Amino acid sequence: MLVAVVATGVLDESVTVPKALALGCTVSGVGLIAGLDGLALSVFGVALVGLASIGYATYAIGTRAMAGHVPPLVHSGYVLLGAAATIVPYGLLEGTLSLPATGTAWGLIGGITLVATVVPLLAFNEGLARIEASSASIVSTAEPLTTVVLGTVLLGEVLTPSVLLGGAAILLDVSLTTPLGRTLGRARSRPTDRSSPGTESESETERPADT
Repeated sequence: MLVAVVATGVLDESVTVPKALALGCTVSGVGLIAGLDGLALSVFGVALVGLASIGYATYAIGTRAMAGHVPPLVHSGYVLLGAAATIVPYGLLEGTLSLPATGTAWGLIGGITLVATVVPLLAFNEGLARIEASSASIVSTAEPLTTVVLGTVLLGEVLTPSVLLGGAAILLDVSLTTPLGRTLGRARSRPTDRSSPGTESESETERPADT
């Protein structure tokens, strides 16, 4: 939602009816999946999540703004280099940076690097070069739904009614950002032609007769 609000002011992206509905479905869907009932929230944790959302919004807006100037692959490379240049020195200073000791650990790190980092980052940057930042942020809310599905299939986690309802809301918000959803929004906002079939248009009635 933060990305949509900022993009409206910074990138002049419009807030259409389908997009507004999608934002509402996003908030309700993520809330249902998260299941905040009875959960003790940490003020510091909430502050960190808020800071992360600001960083995500800044990244999405900035990436969308430079999409026409920097190729997504080049942009992704710079992002990964910057992340490595930041994390490696921090790990060395903290003394927590070490190489994996087993083949299984190397395999897990390779999978996380390729499947969970490089491919999603490149796909997200390629997507931002083609769609609005606000629409990209809405589609990204499918991430918790994907996590729930994988948790159910791979870890045997149980699906609750609230999770199912939240998943349906997220699927709805993603569908509202598709070309069909945008077409429906334009159709609702397009003024109707009130002239009858047999009535001449204004331009035709004011056209001078040929001499």
